Amino acid sequence: MLVRHERSIDGSPGVFHTPAFYTEFSRRFGSFRPYFRYDYINAGVSEPVYGNPANGQVVGRRNGPTIGLRYDFNDHAAVKFEYDRLARRGQATRNALEMQVSFGF
Repeated sequence: MLVRHERSIDGSPGVFHTPAFYTEFSRRFGSFRPYFRYDYINAGVSEPVYGNPANGQVVGRRNGPTIGLRYDFNDHAAVKFEYDRLARRGQATRNALEMQVSFGF
């Protein structure tokens, strides 16, 4: 995606373009679904929505892979385990192991 924001500050216009994408590969094997995902976003610091330090939500550049495995108990319940590695501009790389249980009805 390419998000475009335009604003005028003190009478001077500003146009900001924020590129982002993700891709995911996955295949089901019975009740198991392994997957690989890669995320990327690059927002400038002065970008009014994703880079605004006034609201405490500076996104900056973030990218990294996620590797996971989902197990479906049935059509309404599943558990997911994943490893996530997130590189961020100007910050330490974050590694995380996460688990999620979901129910639908």
